[in-house]
Amino acid sequence: MKERVFESWRAERKRGAMAWIIRSTFIATGLYILFHVIIGYPSSEAASILDFINQELVMYMIFPCIMFFLNWGTWLYRESQFNKERIRRNLG
Repeated sequence: MKERVFESWRAERKRGAMAWIIRSTFIATGLYILFHVIIGYPSSEAASILDFINQELVMYMIFPCIMFFLNWGTWLYRESQFNKERIRRNLG
């Protein structure tokens, strides 16, 4: 693990797992909805953007649930990598 990544993750750990997971899920969901509307709306048959969003509402509810668990897995993986590196550096 590079020094910059190691220090960055050390700072993220102080904020807490749940805060990181929720923030990452919120950002990913927001970007997903934004780009899905930008790319998908012009080719849809919906009369307005609100109609398009209503048609895709189920996907907009499923995506955050999936991302929550993926971000949780990412947190666990990064945490294990951090702990391995911490032991390798003899930081306790």
